[in-house]
Amino acid sequence: MRVEQANVDIQQFSSWREVPERFASKTTLRNQGLVPGPLRANVYQRSSKSIIELYYIDEATPRKVATEKQMAAIEKARAAQIANRTCAGFKAVMNRKRDLSGGLCSYCRHELFLDNAKSRALQRMSHWIQHKNDYAVLEQ
Repeated sequence: MRVEQANVDIQQFSSWREVPERFASKTTLRNQGLVPGPLRANVYQRSSKSIIELYYIDEATPRKVATEKQMAAIEKARAAQIANRTCAGFKAVMNRKRDLSGGLCSYCRHELFLDNAKSRALQRMSHWIQHKNDYAVLEQ
């Protein structure tokens, strides 16, 4: 079956067995380091109930290679992204930035809360001891 679309003849296949070897999907071309040319055919994939677009392998062009400057910029961006997801206390890298609150993971926040509670309790105890004459102990 053939469908004409924008002056381009697009072949339709109902299964992968019908597809000649000169066709490839975008994923296959990308894995081979190629950029697809114009769309040439479709194949219906029953398992996912989707239509896969196919391209001629001989019309594909080599993918552009990133320059050293571009690769350095990508590495810098990746390092910044990891730094944004790293806990300041535990130095653990979280899956998402939203897992951090104030730059700390939930474990470090809990530890900080306990340390602050301990410090406040010690201050209260110290105050009570220093001002023991100001308090009266009533026995029952």
